Amino acid sequence: MDVDKLKNYNDSFGHQQGDLALQVIASTARQSIRQSKDFIARWDSDEIVILLPSTDATEAFRTAEKIRAEIEKTLIPCSELKGLNMTVSIGVSSQIPTPGKSADNFISIADKALYEAKEAGRNKVVTGGESK
Repeated sequence: MDVDKLKNYNDSFGHQQGDLALQVIASTARQSIRQSKDFIARWDSDEIVILLPSTDATEAFRTAEKIRAEIEKTLIPCSELKGLNMTVSIGVSSQIPTPGKSADNFISIADKALYEAKEAGRNKVVTGGESK
C-alpha cells in the first residue's frame, strides 16, 4: 500500500506531520483487518505492507478495497487545517507458502500491481494475482 502524494503532504506540512498521517492511516488499516495474525508494518518511506495469512486472493482484494475506502473517508489531523482526506493505492498478491517458494516473486507481483494502481490514477486497488 502506498500513501498517495505523501511527498506533497510532507513538503506542505513537514515530515513530522507526515509521520502522524502514516500512523493514522496504519491505524485505520488495522481496524479493517479481521484476524489477529494479520500484520501491518511500514515498508518504505510512504509504503505500508499488510500480510493476511490464511486469506485467499479474493478475500485479500476485498480487504484491500475496504482498507482503501476507509482511509479515503478518514480525516487526517493536520496542523494548519481541521483535517484533510488522503488516499492510498494498493497492490494485491497472493501466495500459498511452500518449501522452495521465494518471497521475492510474491513481493514483485504486489509491487507491480501497486504501480498499476498508481498509474491508473491512484486511490485504487489492483490485484496482481497469485504468485507461483
